[in-house]
Amino acid sequence: MRKFVYMCCILSMMLWSMGVTGKAFAEPNVPTVMDGLVNHISDRYPIILNEIDGAKRAEISVSTLSSIKTNVENIYKQSQKWKNSFEGKLYQNRSQIVDYDRTFDSLYAE
Repeated sequence: MRKFVYMCCILSMMLWSMGVTGKAFAEPNVPTVMDGLVNHISDRYPIILNEIDGAKRAEISVSTLSSIKTNVENIYKQSQKWKNSFEGKLYQNRSQIVDYDRTFDSLYAE
């Protein structure tokens, strides 16, 4: 019986937290997962290129190293494309949502 009461308490606390709404997803200047990923790729790019150059001494075939280097360069280019074009569009949409939210709140505030 005790387990049942504990389970009911835990379940009610979990359900209560799901019903609480907030504006966390519309707040400006909240970094996204993609922001972190792009920054990590940008930081690691020169280090990875140096490691590929250092791997030449390990007698790995030139074609394998060339393929790795090409893939790393493509990943870096795609991350820069995200940073320079897509990210700006997302921030514009996010700011429109936040502005609309403020307008909506001010119109219907009591």
